[in-house]
Order: sequence, then C-alpha cells, then structure tokens
Amino acid sequence: MTEDQFITNLKSQEQKDQGRAIRKLYDFLQTKMVLSSCNKYKNYILSYLADQNITINQHFLNMAFQGVQSPLLENAKTPTIKQIREIIKMINPIDAKLFFMVQFVSTMRQNEARLLQTSDIDFDAEPTIIHLQAKNTKTRRERITYLTSDVSKSLLEYIRINNIEGQIFNHSAQSYNNHFNRAVRKLGLDEKFSETNRNKLSIHRLRAAGSQILTDRIDHDFADVLMGHTNGLKTYSVGNEERLSELYLKAEPGLKLNIN
Repeated sequence: MTEDQFITNLKSQEQKDQGRAIRKLYDFLQTKMVLSSCNKYKNYILSYLADQNITINQHFLNMAFQGVQSPLLENAKTPTIKQIREIIKMINPIDAKLFFMVQFVSTMRQNEARLLQTSDIDFDAEPTIIHLQAKNTKTRRERITYLTSDVSKSLLEYIRINNIEGQIFNHSAQSYNNHFNRAVRKLGLDEKFSETNRNKLSIHRLRAAGSQILTDRIDHDFADVLMGHTNGLKTYSVGNEERLSELYLKAEPGLKLNIN
C-alpha cells in the first residue's frame, strides 16, 4: 500500500503530516501487537481522525492489518533475593542502591519511588510506613506500603546525612535504568527478549520479586494491596493500617536484604 492510497482527501500539508504519522503508528501496531489489539486500536484511531476531520480510506486501512502475526511470548525473569543482593552490591551510587532496595521491599512502581517525598514516610512507625499520594500513583488511588527495618535504617541515614527535604530520588528514570542494566550485564543476567532486545530481568522485576515473597508469606491479595492492584481490596482495606502492618512484619524476614 502506498501513502497516496493510505491518505485520501488530505488537502493541507498539516493533514498530510498527520496522515504519515498515523501510518507509522499503524506499522508499529502491525509489528508489536496481535491482530485483536490492532482492531481495537484501529477503531480508536478512526474516531480520533473523524474528530479532526481527517479522512482515511478504511478499505486500505483494513488491508494494513491483514497478516498480523502474534508476537513471541517469552517470559520475563524475576530475580531471586540472592540475585537482588548481588545486583545492588554491584551498584556504586548510594542513591541508586537505595532506590532499588526501596522498590523491592515496598513493591512500588519505578515512578512512584522516584516521586517519593520525605514527608510521605513515617519512620517512627513499625514497620516504617510509606503513604503514597493518589496523584503520584499509576492508578490515581492513595495507598500505603512499607519498608523493612534494614532498608528503613539505611534510607533514614541517607536522608539525614544529605539534609534531604522533599523528593528523595532526584535522578531520571533513565539514569537508574542505566545503573541497573550495567549491574545485570556484569553479573551475566542480561538475557534478552528476542523481538525487543530488552533485558528479561528489568527494574520492574524487583517489584515482582517483592510481591512474590509477600504472596508466599501472606497471600496474593495482600501483595496486590501493597502493589496498588484493586483485586486485593476484596480481602484487605487500605485504611486498616494496623492489620496491614502486622502482616508486613510477618512477611518482613523474607524481604531482608542486609546490605551495608
């Protein structure tokens, strides 16, 4: 299919540029998504185009989705706690070490950890409580999670030594990714996905590793609540801090990193 066939009735240069950008998006969908997803997104795109008064020949659009192949389904790698200790020991900057330690024991998402403020953490509680603000969570839902005593002690010491007030981790997501990927590569844990060439063991898998331990020690719903998944709310209330704290203390021995 040519661009002339794909983009019809586009008179202005701006519309033509939009049309070409859309074609690139279709090409991406063809290579990255299964056919069912392509069809779903196709309808979204057509609705958007209609709102923008851009006309697309639907016959050629449908042809663009023919022959879409399902991507290879390869499993990500969830690190063991031994591997997590090795990865963290391999990283030099103290803020990066703490960033990964906090992510693992709290099961927070990467961006949630990056937005963490000193005022969000109650170091006097046992265990240490993190109050995640709704505006900083992916689900836009307020929740709490926890730190183990060893990670809490190290983080509090870092905050005090550096006189930190406000945001704790100030580097970009890419910077933390680079530190993590270098450590994974040095340890020979950098197996890649065939289609994307990305590491199967990524920063996001720290969260999965922590969740797995919480599931083994307590149950899946408890892990879901701390991760911010709504499934766990049928069993646990995020407002019941006393009960959640007791359960986290019960699971804590399995999360201990004991890294100086």
